[in-house]
Amino acid sequence: MIAPPEPVKGSRVTESIAGDADVFLLLAPDVVDHRVTSKTGSGGGVDCDFTPGSPSCYDPCQDGVFAGEGFVGMPMPWCGYGGGGTDPAAITGPAGSPTCEDQEIVFITAYLSRVSPNSPLISYTQTIVQVSDAAGIDDRFLIALAGQESTYGTNITKGPYNAWNNLAHTAKHNPYANWTAAINGVANLVTGKLYFGSGKTTIRSIYGTYDNSNLQQNPNYPKDLSGLTQIYKQLVGPTASANSAVNFSRCPQ
Repeated sequence: MIAPPEPVKGSRVTESIAGDADVFLLLAPDVVDHRVTSKTGSGGGVDCDFTPGSPSCYDPCQDGVFAGEGFVGMPMPWCGYGGGGTDPAAITGPAGSPTCEDQEIVFITAYLSRVSPNSPLISYTQTIVQVSDAAGIDDRFLIALAGQESTYGTNITKGPYNAWNNLAHTAKHNPYANWTAAINGVANLVTGKLYFGSGKTTIRSIYGTYDNSNLQQNPNYPKDLSGLTQIYKQLVGPTASANSAVNFSRCPQ
């Protein structure tokens, strides 16, 4: 990918990427509360204020590339995400076109690159998406959980590769050997008998056990739950809440 041109306030610039996509830059930081219709959606809209200080609106789905602040030049797999529209699993195209998982990987990578550019998880988004889909858990929840527990893996305190603070794998007890093991470990934990298997499928019910909702033992729980929910809402959209269920694959196998 070639570097996009230097943005100019109030300008719209078109730049070719790999000869088959366009990047649009439309910068007007004073306009941040507009909505446009998603061309891949079904009556929903894309909130141009999805990112803080995002630019003024045009149709970000028109050319498959999002021009929001921090995402310039990134492919746009989430047209309709959050504001309504088509789920990536419903997106089809000619042979050779991006798969549902391809698009979800790009989405997660773009999100992490914006909110935590030094996150080690950026190199493992493909593993996160594929493991989540196979296990039957929303990959965005695993990203949000890592965001809450260790700032997306940049502040690990419970053992190597343990971005999710899984206490069964600390530095002194059964530590993870690599990121792949850690990703599989947290996916298997949440989808196993302690959580999904016990009917705990919402953010609130999962995190009540994961973070210990006993206020006498953990007075920070309400703040922790709010933090996790807010991160998940960034990934999913304003309809997400602590009562959102996460026991589903974004791209069913």
